Amino acid sequence: MVLDPEEGLNPDGTIRTGVHRERVPAEFEPVVVAAVEALRDFFDEHAELHLYGSVATGKARLGISDVDLVAIGVPEGWARGMSAALSTRFMDVCRGVEIGPGQPADFRGDGDAGLRESGVPAPLLCSPGRA
Repeated sequence: MVLDPEEGLNPDGTIRTGVHRERVPAEFEPVVVAAVEALRDFFDEHAELHLYGSVATGKARLGISDVDLVAIGVPEGWARGMSAALSTRFMDVCRGVEIGPGQPADFRGDGDAGLRESGVPAPLLCSPGRA
């Protein structure tokens, strides 16, 4: 296993990951865009979509890796159904699309960083209420 030099602990003790929106491999970009569009089509400004895992760190492998997402403020049924639909649509790109549902209260932190301090994967891909 190759360690990502961007992973580790921040000086304040929070976890730093190698996750960055810019690191998404080009082959996986259509999957990420489809997930973002799906969230925007169905939910209001309180929903959020976060990417994590090998796609978000740039280490994903075509046809082998899955796409891991957390959708905050969406029903479990939507997450399960959209996971299945996107997995079928993009079966030539990834092993599957996994969208885990969460509610905002599950991820609130005490500090300014809020969601990040509580361990929500970054980056925030979209929140319909934000530009």
